Order: sequence, then structure tokens, then C-alpha cells
Amino acid sequence: MFNKNLIKGKHITYKKINYANFANGLNTDIDEYILPINRSVKTYNFNFSNGALVTGLGIEVLKLPVSYFLTYTRDIIFPEEYQIKATWVFRYTSPTNTYSRSDVMVLLNHDGHLYIMRLYETGCQLSKISNKPFSDIPTILNYKLNGNYALLISSVDGFFYWCPDVNQSFVEVTDAPNINSICLHNERAFATVGVKKEEVWFSKELDPTNWKTSLKDGGFISFVDDRGQCNKVVSFLDRVYVFRDYGINRIMGYGNQTEFDVSELYVSSGQIHTKTICVCGDRILMLTDNGLYCFDGTSTTKLNIYINELLTKATNKNAVATYFNGKYYLACFVPFNDGKRVGSEDAPSSSRANNALIELDINTNSINILRGVEITDLKVISDNLVSKLVVCILDKGTYKLGELTNSGTVFGVPTAKLWQSPLSNFGYPEKIKFIKDVYITSKHPVTVTIRNEKGSMKVTKTPMNNLIRISPKISGKLLAIDFESNLAENYISNPTIILGV
Repeated sequence: MFNKNLIKGKHITYKKINYANFANGLNTDIDEYILPINRSVKTYNFNFSNGALVTGLGIEVLKLPVSYFLTYTRDIIFPEEYQIKATWVFRYTSPTNTYSRSDVMVLLNHDGHLYIMRLYETGCQLSKISNKPFSDIPTILNYKLNGNYALLISSVDGFFYWCPDVNQSFVEVTDAPNINSICLHNERAFATVGVKKEEVWFSKELDPTNWKTSLKDGGFISFVDDRGQCNKVVSFLDRVYVFRDYGINRIMGYGNQTEFDVSELYVSSGQIHTKTICVCGDRILMLTDNGLYCFDGTSTTKLNIYINELLTKATNKNAVATYFNGKYYLACFVPFNDGKRVGSEDAPSSSRANNALIELDINTNSINILRGVEITDLKVISDNLVSKLVVCILDKGTYKLGELTNSGTVFGVPTAKLWQSPLSNFGYPEKIKFIKDVYITSKHPVTVTIRNEKGSMKVTKTPMNNLIRISPKISGKLLAIDFESNLAENYISNPTIILGV
């Protein structure tokens, strides 16, 4: 219900207000009634980094070159029986011909079996390499074992290695512990284990397949304090760091296992989410129950990205992250709490885990949010031919493989885009204000919602000569303007209002 009739005889002062520089971004950590109008209380699927609302993040079919020498690409599309949950890249050369490259993509099918596909060739031929299905997403590392290129595969189902020039199938290491996280450091493999979760195991020097416990072979280190389970090991800055439920320990190793030194670095009051721990150049980023944190090898600081309030309201045990081109990508659940179902959020609630991808520039702390995608895995392909972020998503019960883009679409379907402004009194808390006109620079149709403390009105306009004018004549003590689009391409800039006071 809007009061469109102004009281006759009242003196009205008109003010021209540049409503928003969108580059100021999103802020959910501060109460909206004290936010300036150039911030947003909710935004997704727009890119706003340059000050305008433009086409945002998207996901499209993965494209890879057909050879090492041609720029032509082919679409990576598989028959229905292949639904890819996770991917890795394995690069190796033949021991008899060092000029023979065999770069392959390793793919985990939804049935738990592993397949390989050559990165650079015509077609999408798959070859099965696993003898038995994996019950979870394994950890896979590239290694050179006894002079041969090898994959090290660790999972709750066991520890395996595969040398494609020696073994046609996996070889299981039966004396290895039940490994759920592994890293290589100073010629040893370090691992957290699934049974004795208070221990970190290490292999024999120069042999990550030897996990026997002796002074000449491998061993383990026990952590018996109150920081919780050991969940992940990371080789970083010439040290091994152990990420636990509620803290971080450092292991300094010098080859001889009797010379290991263990120290405590960080205690967290909120649980650290294991799959979000990611080396990003000279720092490690991680999501905790208290928000997003940065670890530099010595100290830990909370990142001020202005959406920690949102992140702390969700359970993010399924969150995953990676680092690509100077940005930290976090797939997680964001509770938008607006009653809308965007994209994958239409799926039954029991199957929804992650619903958003947050792109964080680690140098500026600016973010973009892709809402409406349930991402299960993020991996990077980067060489002199390709630089891509490969994405696996779960869409209405089906796993799909794609690549991150700036298309504003998910497999050709435009995303629903929103920039929601705070309700503002424009510096006149006791006075009735009204919006006489709204001017927007735009190249495409835009849906604009004008709100006051009692209700809202929505209008969709097509620009004339890149200009949209709306004359809502809406009054109230608190006013806000929101911008929406269901188009793939967008350009919205320089919104200006004529405000009557």
C-alpha cells in the first residue's frame, strides 16, 4: 500500500542522488538500516567489480583442445551412464620416449569407478582403470615411483598406486593405514588416517608405498590434546601443517624421523571445514564455523569479506574450495533466507548440500557469488594450452561436468540475478520522502523493485538509447531500490534518483 498523494501546501525539496556505485559490493555483517545506499544487503549472479552490474559467473560445457598443436576444441560430453563427480589431471611421459606426452584427465564416475581420458585428442574416449568402486571421493597425487610416473590414490577404501607404464590396474598397499588425506614432503608421504584420527602417519623416505613402522621405515605422530581429530596435512613453506577440528599444528621434518619437531600454532573456537583448506600462493585460506580465515604459516586472521554473518549461519560440512588465477573459489551453502528457489535449490531439500560458489579475489577481498549450483568438486587445468577451472555439479539428481565461465548462464540457462539495496532514510529519519524519478543506464531490459517500509512495486523496462526512466511516485520514511534480471547479458550502471523531501 503506497501513499502516492502528497499533502497539498507542503514545501517539497528535490534532490538528485547518485544511488549506487555497485563496486562497493555486498555487506551482510552490518544492520541494513545503517548501511549506505551504495552497498547491497543481498546480491548474486551479477558481477559488480567495475562499479556496474554486468554479466556474472556461469558454468558451461567443458571444452578442451583436440591436440597439442591445434587450437580447435571439442565439447566434453559423455553418454548418460557416465556422470562425473570429481576430476584430476595426471601428466606423464613414456620412460622410453621422453617426447611422448600422455596428459590425461582422471574422472570419478558416480558409480565409484575411475576412468581416464586423454586431455588433448579428438573425441571423449574413456578407459576404466579402477578394479573396484570407491565409496567416497579419493585423494589423488602425481608421483614418480622407482623411475616411473605414478598416481597415488588414497581413500577410506584403501591406499593404491598406479603406474600406467608398468601396471594395467591399481596395486593396493595392504600395510598402509586407512588414509583420508596425504601430502608429499622431504621425500616422505604424510597422511591423516580414518581409524586413529588423533595420529599423523608418515612413510619411508623415497617410498610413499612403505608404511611399516620402524626407525628405518615409516611411523606416526600422536596428538592427544583437545584440538580434535587430525583431518588434513598440507606441505607449505617447507613445513608440514596438520589441520585439525579446532586448530593447526606444524611438523618440521629433516628426513630422519627422530628429528621431527611438532609445535602448536592456532586454536579455533569454530570447526575448520577440511575440504575448504587451500594453498593460495603465500597463504592458506579455510572456512570455519566462525567465517573465512587466512593462515600465513605462523598466524591466522579472519578475512573481512562482509558476508561472514551469512557463512556462520550454515552447516558447511560439504563445502569444497580451490585456488585459480589469484582467486579462491569456495563452493558452500549460503542461507539467503528470501523464500526463493534459484537453480539447483529446486531440488528436494534432503539432496541439497552446496547452493553457491563464492569467488574471492585474495588481493582485494572483493567477491562475486554464483547462486543456484550444487558443486561437488573443483579442479584446475593449467598449462601452456589450457587454463580452466573444471566444475562438477549435481543438477536435479544428475552429475554434470563443466567449466567456470563469465557467461551468466548454467549450461545455457540464464541465472536469476539480483542486487538488493538496504532500506534507507536518506539522512532524514523523521520525514516522508518520495521517489519522483529513477534513471538507469542500461543496455538490456531491467526489472526494478522499489520498496518502502510497507510494501513494494515492481516494473520491467526496456532502455531507449541506453537509458531507462521510471516514475514510481512512491513515498515512505524508508525507501530502497532493487535491480533484477533473468537475462544472460547485463549492463546496469549509474542509477540516479530524484528524491523529494
